[in-house]
Amino acid sequence: MANNVHWTTEMQKFLITKWQEMIVKGILDRKTERNAIAYQKIAAAIADEFKESLQDINSTTLRASVKNKLKYLRERFYKADKLNTSGKGRDDILRICPLNYELIPILKDQPLTRPPVVVDSGRQQRAPGK
Repeated sequence: MANNVHWTTEMQKFLITKWQEMIVKGILDRKTERNAIAYQKIAAAIADEFKESLQDINSTTLRASVKNKLKYLRERFYKADKLNTSGKGRDDILRICPLNYELIPILKDQPLTRPPVVVDSGRQQRAPGK
């Protein structure tokens, strides 16, 4: 059995489509157990769609590859997005993240990391009589 998946552009675009479907359905979020189900569903859809080229890949390997590819695409998107906000050109952005424009609907409004913790440094006032 093969140990890794060769991700063609067509497969990556299909992955992005399934990723977006999982987000819209509310299945894929930051909760690990829900993500495991989403990765499994995405991997099954990819295995079904590309069965000829993935016939030597087992389901566990494919599921791990889906998870890693989503992480990689997210990292590349945010790196390209930093260039975009700094005024770099389209060619520079696409060099870093060739599927940048396909990822915008999924990732543009998602925070890069967890939101910062808000600390209230104001003094608390005691209620009268206490």
